Amino acid sequence: LRDIAHLVPGLSLLPGIANSLQYADGKVYAIPAQFGFPELVGREEVLRDIQTFADILAAPVDPYVMKIDTSDYTVNEMLRICMRDFLDDQGQVDFSSPDFVSFLDILGQIHDEGENTQEASEWAMSIGVRPNLLMLEIPYTDYGGDACAILQAPTMHGFRKLYKPEVQLGVPAKAANPELSEEFICLALSEEIGLGYNECFSTVPSLLDRLFEEKIAKYNEQGAYSFGEKEYAVPSEEYLTRLHALLREVEEPMPFVDDQVIAFIMEALPALYDGTATAEQTAQKIEQRAFFYLNE
Repeated sequence: LRDIAHLVPGLSLLPGIANSLQYADGKVYAIPAQFGFPELVGREEVLRDIQTFADILAAPVDPYVMKIDTSDYTVNEMLRICMRDFLDDQGQVDFSSPDFVSFLDILGQIHDEGENTQEASEWAMSIGVRPNLLMLEIPYTDYGGDACAILQAPTMHGFRKLYKPEVQLGVPAKAANPELSEEFICLALSEEIGLGYNECFSTVPSLLDRLFEEKIAKYNEQGAYSFGEKEYAVPSEEYLTRLHALLREVEEPMPFVDDQVIAFIMEALPALYDGTATAEQTAQKIEQRAFFYLNE
């Protein structure tokens, strides 16, 4: 891809995103038109004291409802959210690090707790991890309606203002007409045109603001509604304002992690969950597989 750093000053992007685009070599190869937000959703009394990933274990919970599950989806998201805590001085993932072993140990405890509950459906969790969802009434309803709260998803050592780059725009190194490609990028990131929302949020501040203005107006007019057998509450203006503020504060992209490395982790977890391997043994197995794969 071509370096398109010269385009950034002329674009209207969220400041934290614009300031985080440079790669290690000082160049910019892609600009996200949209982003996901790794959020933690739940009742206010459940989220109140959460500051780190480990705090989820101590959060209050209905005895018949699990806090957070260990499905592939949730584990994948939490891995990427916490991944910077596992990097060494060279920016490589160190699966032997105490933080990664602790992460696995917490996953094992969450899994054990889920096994002891009577209800384990996705919509019954009292805490949820939601990276992209714009159908805001679904988590709002399922996590307590007016009692629903939202946090930036916690890492091993607290909160980072993370975002997940989506729909990234770049110019191929051998593009026949790079100037035309750059013009398209500028149009796609303009206030007048922009890209459709999909399930993510626009990186252009005015478009993000417009989205929330539209959502607040829609929900104030619509009120609660039924779909099928389920009735949905609509998010309060206070809840939407809180989410909007968190989105405008993002400043650090979630690190890229090779999907095959994620697969190694997921494949090693069943032994941790059934007690045939400790967190340390699981980390060692993942470290060995990742080492050989990344050095091939």
